Amino acid sequence: MKLPDDLVEFYEKGIFIIAENCEGSVRNALQNFERCVEGEFFTAKEIESEFSFISTDRMADLLLKIVKKDCSVIKDLKEFGTKDFFYKSMKALNNAFLYKTTGYIDASWKKAMAEQLGSYDLESLLNYYFKVNELNYFQEDVYLFHLGKYLSGGTKLSEAPKPIRKRVPVGK
Repeated sequence: MKLPDDLVEFYEKGIFIIAENCEGSVRNALQNFERCVEGEFFTAKEIESEFSFISTDRMADLLLKIVKKDCSVIKDLKEFGTKDFFYKSMKALNNAFLYKTTGYIDASWKKAMAEQLGSYDLESLLNYYFKVNELNYFQEDVYLFHLGKYLSGGTKLSEAPKPIRKRVPVGK
């Protein structure tokens, strides 16, 4: 029996994208599988778009662009969504850093990406991520500003402007 091309991709890539993004939750994986079938989302691109998922391969490609300071990554991030990417990439970078420094990885499928990223200075990049995350809520403009500075090799993290917060009195 020959499957249509989009179903072949679904069985070879789509199911794996669902599984790795559900991080062990069988219930979430089944719900997402059902949504794919009912909504007819069978290609990796359709699944990533519908669920704001990102495959391990795509995440690795984007992170490698960042650590190599390839400015074309900005366009890719805008297409995916900067907020989802920020949090998922911070987790992936932290996993890679822990693997590099301790040899620990919590899932074997994460090892290849951790090894790819391990030859780069992950600590300084993670410090940048943690600095952006200090705001306690995501602001795309702040993230892109700091990412642009990082990619251009500009201002060091310690020299980056700090957010100004003022209390504004509400009525009398």
